Amino acid sequence: IAAKSTDGSQTDELSELQTAVDTISIALSNLSSFAQLNTTGLVQALGTAPSVNTYTDAGVSGVTTANLDAINDALASAAVNGAKADTPAELQAIVDAYNKVIAAADGNPVNNTSGAALPGAADYAALGVTAVDAGTAALLSDVIDNLASADVNTVAQLQALADAAKTVLAYDNASTDTAPT
Repeated sequence: IAAKSTDGSQTDELSELQTAVDTISIALSNLSSFAQLNTTGLVQALGTAPSVNTYTDAGVSGVTTANLDAINDALASAAVNGAKADTPAELQAIVDAYNKVIAAADGNPVNNTSGAALPGAADYAALGVTAVDAGTAALLSDVIDNLASADVNTVAQLQALADAAKTVLAYDNASTDTAPT
């Protein structure tokens, strides 16, 4: 409804309002169902992957043809189920988080090194990347800043990088710990 004309002309009749509500409801149902049905990523996803229009109809912004597959991969991850993707706010958090990751992954290691533009632990959690605390998120974001977006466009890629960052941070005593490889 927020995307409609501000003069109210597109929702000034009950039938127009009902159509808008139905459109949002159908889109949310489709997105939530896709998340619930899939747990192994977009490559092995079941059902029809959501389109840019599906997200738009659900009231979610920031989804483009360029980031659609990455966002759908997050929706198809084990950590993001239907209950975590059934409101516009939850879906917007996923989109915003992936857009932060993609923006950071520009291959330029001297920018994106601090501030709100960097993905944090909550952003990685929204995408379904598990076991990322603040320290791991900081190192992970630093690594991602050196990569291209194609290197971080699946949750599996992000999880592998997060696991490696966690391993590096756990290595704190050369005499008792096995060095990361």
